[in-house]
Amino acid sequence: MGVGTERLVSIATTRGRLVALSMLAVLALAAAALFAWCTRTPPEVRANEAILAAFPLYPGAVEVERHHSAYNFRDGVTFYSPAQGWSTRVTYRVPPGTTEEDVRAFYETAPDPSWRRETEVTPILELSGATPPPPGRSVTVTPPPPPVKVGEVVHLSFCRGDARVGLDTLNVEQNGQFDLGADASYAEPGYRGPC
Repeated sequence: MGVGTERLVSIATTRGRLVALSMLAVLALAAAALFAWCTRTPPEVRANEAILAAFPLYPGAVEVERHHSAYNFRDGVTFYSPAQGWSTRVTYRVPPGTTEEDVRAFYETAPDPSWRRETEVTPILELSGATPPPPGRSVTVTPPPPPVKVGEVVHLSFCRGDARVGLDTLNVEQNGQFDLGADASYAEPGYRGPC
């Protein structure tokens, strides 16, 4: 090879390296942008966090876990549809000896008066009386006895504007935990539930 050919090969190799490095830089920037987009905190989640930070916490309660969930109530929703809203649910552990009634009583009076409180009571029913017949015997069918109320679940909701906080105390007696769920802009069409 002559001196001119070696110079051309050297220039081509250098240009190839520059093109390859440029492509790698573009790919790295695209990957960083995609990562930033996928891991961003939606503004609705930040609003939920602000609501929970300002909402009173039962004395001695310690956060156990926190979850953020997207929801969408519109028709024709697919996996790729944008979220209509976000809810945040936080589980807290209460001090030993705390009862469901203790937690509920605290939240019945603790929130700022600007929060409107709604109480929803759902009965717990025991359905009994129906037993299967012994094998090979025919049975006359009689209606089972009516359900018996054995307890109730009390759910408190607090609303201010479009924001809502729900209190779930069902697990206080079983595992010493309760949940607070926040949604800064609860927007289910036609929703007529608490608040």
